[in-house]
Amino acid sequence: MKKEDILKKAQEEDNDEMEKSVQDKSMWWVFIAMGICLIVFSIIRLEYDQHPTDLSATICAGASAGCFYRFSKLHDKRNLFAAIITGICAVTCFILFVIHH
Repeated sequence: MKKEDILKKAQEEDNDEMEKSVQDKSMWWVFIAMGICLIVFSIIRLEYDQHPTDLSATICAGASAGCFYRFSKLHDKRNLFAAIITGICAVTCFILFVIHH
């Protein structure tokens, strides 16, 4: 292929690498914000003798799903490891939630 053909094909694909990078980095900010909320709400619930395991299960399940998706697309073993760990945490928190309620 000629240089001009490659450039034309890339422009037609409508894949913006910067947009993908920003989207991926924004997910880290989502995880950070969810983690901060989890900590704050967990502390408040513990003050009132309530168990925050439902919040933890929700956050961990979301993180696990995101990591599994990234692993399915990128085949990066770090994402698989993170998905498995957060998945185990989600199941554990769910079991604790059921036991306490």
